Amino acid sequence: MITTVDGCTFNVTAGISGAFNTTPDIGEDDEGVGYIGTGVESKVPAWTLTPGEMKITGTVETYGGNPSIITEFSLGIVQNVIVYQRNAVYDNGYTLSEQFQYGQPLRDGEPLETPFSYDATAITDQGVFSTKAKDAPRWSIPKHLNGGKLVSTSGSNTLASWLILARQPANPQLRRVVLLGRLLWVVDFNAAMDDNGKLKFTDNPQTVFQTLDMDTEMTVSGSYPVGTGSTWPDLREDISGNTYVFGAWAGGSGPTGSGEWSYDDEGDAVAFVQQPNPAFAASWLTGSPSP
Repeated sequence: MITTVDGCTFNVTAGISGAFNTTPDIGEDDEGVGYIGTGVESKVPAWTLTPGEMKITGTVETYGGNPSIITEFSLGIVQNVIVYQRNAVYDNGYTLSEQFQYGQPLRDGEPLETPFSYDATAITDQGVFSTKAKDAPRWSIPKHLNGGKLVSTSGSNTLASWLILARQPANPQLRRVVLLGRLLWVVDFNAAMDDNGKLKFTDNPQTVFQTLDMDTEMTVSGSYPVGTGSTWPDLREDISGNTYVFGAWAGGSGPTGSGEWSYDDEGDAVAFVQQPNPAFAASWLTGSPSP
């Protein structure tokens, strides 16, 4: 596929592709993770589920154009989380669930000033340029909740990884984003305690289900479409899916409650805070909220 933008020609020699390069794993974290049970944040022993690591790649070759413009482009990956859902059941009747506060796709990873979710590859001159990214969705789930032992847990992540070219000139009015391909993938997992007191996956949690090549230029000259995650990427700044996770536990004979576990660098939880609606966050491309 060949695309030309701002007089520069690029050939997508290897469209976006993805593959799981590790096997599913469940480990124990006896040092504990921060969690909120009966309203008090504390360190609790946990199981850490890693359904697998996805490796995402893409390659372009430059064919010509103004060198000063070509070097304003970078090739990289932006990733959106379309569905995030976690559930757990304990033997004392308690249940735990997690989902996003707002029912809309969100940028994955930590917020960056650029449109990319991972380190991008600068286009420096004529030649072949590749980019890659790795992602391993995981969940740390308490072994016990309010005195009950974990019985089973399940979850689902649907993610869209976009291969994009982005022109990043000093003048923000000249910013460009070219969508080169999308990898839509899902991780569904189910796990249960076995007779030996170990948490085991009950089926294969890894699935890749759609790759789409495309050639769509997005510029500030038109209305930037609302990021749907699957049709158009969410390019909003200062957005991180982790900060929008809402967790709630309920049931059993004791009190019910809710709290947000917003994973920090140590994977600890913080007390529930209603986050601002991300629909009002500015997109990197336009500097203003999507219409």
